[in-house]
Amino acid sequence: MTPHPTGPRRATVHRAADRYTIEDGEARLTSHHSFSFTGYYDPDNTHHGSLLSHAEHLVRPGGGFDTHRHRDMEIVTWVLAGVLEHRDDSGERRLVGPGRVQRLSAGAGVRHSERNASATEPLRFVQMWLAPERAGTPPAYELGPLPPDGPAGAVVASGAGLVPLASGMPQHAGGGAVRLGRRDAALHLGRPAADGPALLLPDAPYLHVFVTRGAVEVWLPGEEAVAGEAVGDAGVEAGVQDAGLVASEGSGAADVSEALSGVSGGRLRLAAGDALRLTGRAPGAVVRTTAREPVELLVWEMHGTL
Repeated sequence: MTPHPTGPRRATVHRAADRYTIEDGEARLTSHHSFSFTGYYDPDNTHHGSLLSHAEHLVRPGGGFDTHRHRDMEIVTWVLAGVLEHRDDSGERRLVGPGRVQRLSAGAGVRHSERNASATEPLRFVQMWLAPERAGTPPAYELGPLPPDGPAGAVVASGAGLVPLASGMPQHAGGGAVRLGRRDAALHLGRPAADGPALLLPDAPYLHVFVTRGAVEVWLPGEEAVAGEAVGDAGVEAGVQDAGLVASEGSGAADVSEALSGVSGGRLRLAAGDALRLTGRAPGAVVRTTAREPVELLVWEMHGTL
């Protein structure tokens, strides 16, 4: 594993609309992939840190993934709506609803299925794959604790700080986070509130910030108040010229990355389905929101790569 990136700090925004979409009529699902996957391959978009796959799935009633095999993968699942039914060849059968996190360490090999447990309601979940620290370990499954106010409740109150959902980092041992087979990675949940404090992002060489609902602003530390601003699908505003950079209206993810590479400060706006990838430490980076509707983030903190 390479613990730290080299070169200047780099910020890359991947918009929801730019994800690779798979429509599977037989499985009754729609999947949006942030990284190269199956029929889509981009050599410049295969992973970030130790994160190999990040997908948002919408599964219609009666649909899902039939039994399939994995090995040497840390698979973390966060349900946004509906109920997921997990089955695997170790005999585990679990129902996972909003507010609970699931971790499957595939290790030497496991067969499992993931299906919508409801015959009437859709299922929406985010699934993330990490490269494990060691190959060939025994498969393991863990389901996070129920939130205090029931399966449909909040695992963290709106406006509180980041809460670890899944982690292999020593400082999170013994808490409520499910354990990962990597000592250098953690997944955090954030629910910033308009009338609450800003969320301080972890100080790590690799960060992946994904908005599951609502809209936020990410403030990167530096001398410039605004070095670059990405707004919705319109791309980067002319404010990046303040940093001696050029980006035009309608810029895509590649232009956003180009505009913000090596910049010492900036403000980025993210909406549901958008992701920000930071390479290189950015101590003091924070997330704010002015939205009155619920806002939720999934934040990967990674101190190593493949």
